[in-house]
Amino acid sequence: MPKVCIIIVNWNGKDIVSKTLESVMQLTYKDFDVVVVDNASSDGSVEFIKNRFSEVKVIMNKKNLGGTGGFNTGIRHALKKKYPYIWLLDNDVIVDRDSLLSLVEVMEKDSGIGIAGSKILQMENPDIIWEVGVKMDWNKVGRVLINHNMKDTTDDHRVYEVDHVAACSLLVRTSSINKVGLMDENYFWCFDDVDWCLSFKKGGFKVVAVSDSKIWHPNFEEKSKGKISKRNYFSTRNWLYLIQKHTNGFQKMRCIRKTLAREFSAMFIYKLNDNEYAYRIFSMAVKDFFFAKLGGVTGDFDKAAPELKSELKSMGKIIDIKKLNPRKILIYPSTSISDARKVVNAIRNILPDAEIHFLIEENRKFGLTDLGINTFIPYKGPTRLYFLELLKLRRNSYDLGIMPYKTFSDIDIMKRILRYEDDQFYEIERNNMVLQITKMLLSTVVGELLGTILLPFWWTRKFAHSEYLVK
Repeated sequence: MPKVCIIIVNWNGKDIVSKTLESVMQLTYKDFDVVVVDNASSDGSVEFIKNRFSEVKVIMNKKNLGGTGGFNTGIRHALKKKYPYIWLLDNDVIVDRDSLLSLVEVMEKDSGIGIAGSKILQMENPDIIWEVGVKMDWNKVGRVLINHNMKDTTDDHRVYEVDHVAACSLLVRTSSINKVGLMDENYFWCFDDVDWCLSFKKGGFKVVAVSDSKIWHPNFEEKSKGKISKRNYFSTRNWLYLIQKHTNGFQKMRCIRKTLAREFSAMFIYKLNDNEYAYRIFSMAVKDFFFAKLGGVTGDFDKAAPELKSELKSMGKIIDIKKLNPRKILIYPSTSISDARKVVNAIRNILPDAEIHFLIEENRKFGLTDLGINTFIPYKGPTRLYFLELLKLRRNSYDLGIMPYKTFSDIDIMKRILRYEDDQFYEIERNNMVLQITKMLLSTVVGELLGTILLPFWWTRKFAHSEYLVK
């Protein structure tokens, strides 16, 4: 079987990368070398890896080049060594014993495949699929994750032809890189793997996801727990860059206009609600895209976006919910199942007889059904919630609403709303519901207007991509 170079990018991940390496060493496919590219870690990662895994080659970057630059460092090494295949892995995944074997077998059977990715299962819910590849939906300006949130089954042995797979487990044919080029370091982090896969498809190669190849990865929603963070900056800026690079004509115009309208609307509502942190994150992302300030961010980012935790602490006082003694509680939607479980368990420990209703998407109930929640209320997105079901929920006379974390543009439909953060319940200042609805409608109008008026300036932006072609 052909030899594979496994590349793992690490940045201050000493506590997690060891589990990834341990799982790699258990692979049934044995013809491989492992390279860890360290992005100038300060937590002793390099020394730890060298001492614990002597068979692993460590390449040290002088500064943090992001996931994109880190992978490119490893890819350049693999190209010089002439490995037939390169397997990119995140530093926080656990790989199935047969995961690499399944990928190589598929690639060996079809020389037209340039990239093959794994079925990604959720670390927090090991039998639940996060995705088996992704399809782009430019008509809706979004992406469709294949088999997202479905229960895993041993009966599915399909190989899906997709638009992109995640770089947390991505096997690439080395010879195809000479035609397509390296990863675009303008991204630094987030959507870089999407861009690379789309570039492979433009180059005439197929991109596939292999059901028999399994890895486990903490899903991004669990990582962010719905909080506004640097990831929001990169995802917003890089999504605009992705559209600029991979769409044309009317499709590009429509995608950029719709994205700008959404971002300007969000910025406006954050500003109206005095959420300077979120406003600065999104405004910096849009501004940096326009001025072609790509790649990694400088110290200006941290000046504009102070630590989220300190801002959350200032949002309300700690509340003893036992003294409130609510009989009927509504828990707001949560992107983080682990956070949702924490808040339900906390309520049950303090108020065992309280009636708990949970507003949640239908395909996300799987991680909560064992907690004794009285009622699951289907949640189909904020538009439906705010404008069609708002009064219905209000008529249910809930004594208390609880958010697993603080969200930033909610309409108050409860008598009282708390946020659960760091094992404490915090008071959230109530806002006038009519005023909040007015703000949301106004922000939508402003977003649409600004997105349309400013479209020509963004649509004509030009960027250089050629520097990442293999020389």
